[in-house]
Amino acid sequence: MKKGLVAMLFLACAALLAGNVVVYIGEDRNGPEISVPQEEITYVAGTDTSALLNGVTAQDDRDGDVTDTVTIESIIPNADQTGASVVYVAKDSKNNVTKETRTIVYSTDVDQAAAQAAAEQAAQEEAGAKAARQAEEQRQAEEAAAQAPSEKEAPAPEPAPEKEAGPVAEPAPEVKAEEKKEQKKAKE
Repeated sequence: MKKGLVAMLFLACAALLAGNVVVYIGEDRNGPEISVPQEEITYVAGTDTSALLNGVTAQDDRDGDVTDTVTIESIIPNADQTGASVVYVAKDSKNNVTKETRTIVYSTDVDQAAAQAAAEQAAQEEAGAKAARQAEEQRQAEEAAAQAPSEKEAPAPEPAPEKEAGPVAEPAPEVKAEEKKEQKKAKE
């Protein structure tokens, strides 16, 4: 009897252990992957951090796009105060957390940062204007190519071949009689 009870307890423990292993293996334990843009960005200490989130995305293998969970955990300035590390954090529905670090240009001088930001914006606007000019030139070239065939002179049409005269139908006898009467009257 004791041996049977011990054997049943052993089997129950083994079943619970096997169940836990199955649950553990099937559980989502991987956090999302954070993608950070490679473009250089300047941050001025104490200003709005929302610009640091532009272009940052997070993708989870089970939940899909979890970009809305991305936050900035910290901004850690370098010793010389010219650069900083931004630590981004994202989590999935199972609260798996992932961190990603990005190095940025850092400034404590608002005027210097504003000048640099203006220069960066001017460069971006120039690049946008250049792309717009190229697109317009491409559009004009395509229009010119599309109009070129219609501007060519079409060859003159060949004259239609003359038809051979076929047999002429005789007018009906009543018409002949009437024509003769009219001719007699005209002579008189």
